[in-house]
Amino acid sequence: MHSSRALSFDSSAEAYDRFRPSYPDALFDDLFEIAELPDQPRALELGCGAGVATVPLGRRSVKLGAREPGARLAQIARLRLAAYPDTTVVETTFEDWTPESNRFDLSYSAQAFHWLDPDTRFERAASTLV
Repeated sequence: MHSSRALSFDSSAEAYDRFRPSYPDALFDDLFEIAELPDQPRALELGCGAGVATVPLGRRSVKLGAREPGARLAQIARLRLAAYPDTTVVETTFEDWTPESNRFDLSYSAQAFHWLDPDTRFERAASTLV
């Protein structure tokens, strides 16, 4: 997510948060069913923005680590996720982040995957999975 265009959302983070539509709960129901996620799964979100897709997973007791390169968007996401102690937002690009030794049951990106490095995004995302 190094392109200036990808990072431009951070300059209007409050407007992005205010006007970005949310996702229907049925989407997350389907995600859990199709992905056959365990109880209390560990998830990695790539480019969480203001946390629009992160909050619904926080409500479902997902242990979630989000990565967001924009400082203002990361701060908004942290505020929105304050009620969910198993969620963390780390301000970094996916490309600059070094995955922990832990693995995730789910690696996803709601609206940012196309901003990731096309030469490495699939392999890096897959390498984070159990």
